[in-house]
Amino acid sequence: MRQGKAGSYGGIGAVAALVVLALAPVPAAAQRNIDGAYVQGRLDQLQRSINDMSARLQQLDAQDRQLQQRMEQFQTRVGQRIERLEAGGGAKPVPRAATPPKRSKPAQRPKQKAKTAHDQ
Repeated sequence: MRQGKAGSYGGIGAVAALVVLALAPVPAAAQRNIDGAYVQGRLDQLQRSINDMSARLQQLDAQDRQLQQRMEQFQTRVGQRIERLEAGGGAKPVPRAATPPKRSKPAQRPKQKAKTAHDQ
C-alpha cells in the first residue's frame, strides 16, 4: 500500500508539475502579446509618419517644379531684354499699376487763439 500512496503522491506531483509548466508560458505569452501590441502600435505610428512625410515631399516637389518653371521664364525674359538692349532697341517699359494722383492736404489755417473778454 505504501507504494500505492507513493504512486498517488507521484501522480499528484506530476499533475502539479504539469500545471506549473502549463501556467509558466502564460506570462511569457502575455508579455509577447503586450510586446506585439506595442510593436504594432509603433509600426502604425511610423506608417502614419511616412505617409505624412510622403505627402509633404510631394508638395515640396510640386513647389520646386513651379519655382524652376518661374525661374526659367524669368531667365528668358531677362535674356530677351538684354538682347534688345544690346541691339539698341531699348528695353520695353514694364507696365506698372496705375497709381492714384497724390492728394494735397487742404491748406490749414493757422490756429487762432480764442478771444477772451480780456483780449477785447
